[in-house]
Amino acid sequence: MTSSRAVPRFNLKFLLAVTAVLALWVGWTGSRAGSQASAVAKIVQGGGTVQYDAPLEGVTKEIGKVTGNDYFQTVVIVRAEGSQFDDSITEPIGRLSNLQSLSLLNASVTDAGIEHLTSCGELKHLDLMHTLVSDDCISSLMGLQNLNYVNLEGSRVTKKGAQSLQALRPGLEVKHHFLE
Repeated sequence: MTSSRAVPRFNLKFLLAVTAVLALWVGWTGSRAGSQASAVAKIVQGGGTVQYDAPLEGVTKEIGKVTGNDYFQTVVIVRAEGSQFDDSITEPIGRLSNLQSLSLLNASVTDAGIEHLTSCGELKHLDLMHTLVSDDCISSLMGLQNLNYVNLEGSRVTKKGAQSLQALRPGLEVKHHFLE
């Protein structure tokens, strides 16, 4: 007697395609998590702090204890403040593509360092108070399309530079002692 139940059959090409897609996703996720973990380590090692987008809960919290937060969370806020932070910290920070807020208060960061931040497409708030940036950083700041606030107090940006930035980006709030 034959069974009337149909046995599911999978096409070998379909299974290989699914396996390839999963492998690509795992590779990309691992690469992103590794890059973020490396940046976080450098920031924390220098005395800075980071905040993630959401706390881990349930199963992901338990897995996160083994793999680290960077597989399940995204860094959205960085505080790398103080003269111990220089241009070398902006390169790993620049790899944090979902970063929304960055404070480099009193950091020894120059215009060259700010160029690394142009890949932070989600950056909305940037504090460059008492840094070494000058008018030469204006073009880099222009590349941050989602930026809605920048603090340039105590930097080397001139009145002309601050006014230029404000004129080129009318929706951007620029804090600078010459503009008050």
